[in-house]
Amino acid sequence: MELVVEAAVQALADNTGMSAYLAARTGSQVALVSVRLPSVSKGASIFPGHQYPAHATASGRAIIAFQGEEAIRHFLQQAKLERITERSVTTADQLIDELAKARKNGFATVRDEMGNGLWALAAPVAGNPLPQFALGVVALASQVKAGSDTVGRIARMVMQTADDLRDVLAQPIAFRDTPRPPTANRRRRTTTRTL
Repeated sequence: MELVVEAAVQALADNTGMSAYLAARTGSQVALVSVRLPSVSKGASIFPGHQYPAHATASGRAIIAFQGEEAIRHFLQQAKLERITERSVTTADQLIDELAKARKNGFATVRDEMGNGLWALAAPVAGNPLPQFALGVVALASQVKAGSDTVGRIARMVMQTADDLRDVLAQPIAFRDTPRPPTANRRRRTTTRTL
């Protein structure tokens, strides 16, 4: 499963020329599970394992938008919508509007909300029953013009790849047990030494 996900994230990075990532929601945060840079061009620097406030990220919004009204209400009660930059969403009404846009479009975008000059687009990976992951791309905000044909092209690639990963990520993750030698039928050998 991990190889399928890594290959899909890498292909998305290569096809868009942007850094691509898979994120998972953990409470009011999102954590980057997988990050891949494009093979040919230089992508924005993001690192797996980092956690970010879900309300200020495209991946967080993409996941939350498709959780249903009760889950959104619960998120709004629990999360601190802290201001990270002057562009950060800090009120429930603002976030509800952004989530409605994400549901309408099938993806979410953010521009410079984390204070790092980045633009991101993410789509939810449909889950069973609800999405727990989002797949996205990130680039320098100066490289992406809002509302351009490029955004539409990138959105289609991200949503298609997220759809391709749906069945892979909707399944429970099974870990293989490490094989152990049978002990029930083994006899203890003793050796005696004579001097």
